[in-house]
Amino acid sequence: MMMTDVVINASVLVAFTESMAKHALTLWADDISEEKMQIISPGIGVMPSTSFSSSFHLKHLFSLDCEEPEIYTLASAIRPVKDPLFLVQAFSGWHCAENSKAYLVIVGPPLKDEAYYSSFQDITLRLPGVLYIPGLPQGDLQALIRDSSALINSSLSEGLSVTLLEAMALGTPVVARSIAGNRAAIVHYETGLLYDTPQVLKRRADRCIPVHRNDSRLDFNTVEPFLMVTSARRSPPYCHSPKCTYFGTIEETC
Repeated sequence: MMMTDVVINASVLVAFTESMAKHALTLWADDISEEKMQIISPGIGVMPSTSFSSSFHLKHLFSLDCEEPEIYTLASAIRPVKDPLFLVQAFSGWHCAENSKAYLVIVGPPLKDEAYYSSFQDITLRLPGVLYIPGLPQGDLQALIRDSSALINSSLSEGLSVTLLEAMALGTPVVARSIAGNRAAIVHYETGLLYDTPQVLKRRADRCIPVHRNDSRLDFNTVEPFLMVTSARRSPPYCHSPKCTYFGTIEETC
């Protein structure tokens, strides 16, 4: 009842996406009207560190022999709903059998589920091609995402992933699990790629490699990810600053 009371007494309800707004209107069909709901895309600001070298950091931290690792970053807290173990076996197999330069780099702090975290560590530590960093300063993490071949999302559930939006703003292709929250943020093959299984993820990730190879020539293989990155940068969340979205709504209702 507490949440229902908040919804009923709120002057305005803000949803990040149309699907969130529809879900709220369904949950509280008898309590709120469409006029009370506003859809406001979040303003995203990125300031990647200019002094952080992703390749140097990974080679120093993990003693990698690879001169130019192909980095696929999965940034999330280590907890079951984020499902960071969903892809590790398949990715390690890809690293060992097909592309020894490809590394899945998982970055995120452990939360209170000690049993899950212990299992996560036991599994990832023994898998070649899977690297785990407990955390990075925000600017360094954004630099790692900027330097990645793709930003990976493996969550079982999302509202609206800020990390996905930051990757789009940084010009990094996004490859995300096909769940409702991610489908609200990504137009498949237009602003990113969606996948259902680890096997499909591998095929999706393969498409993103050319974008960060610093080759100015665009051939058949590079045009698609290049256009996805361009389209993602132009999508609505990055056309809005917090001042012209949330602050405007506050001013109107106060």
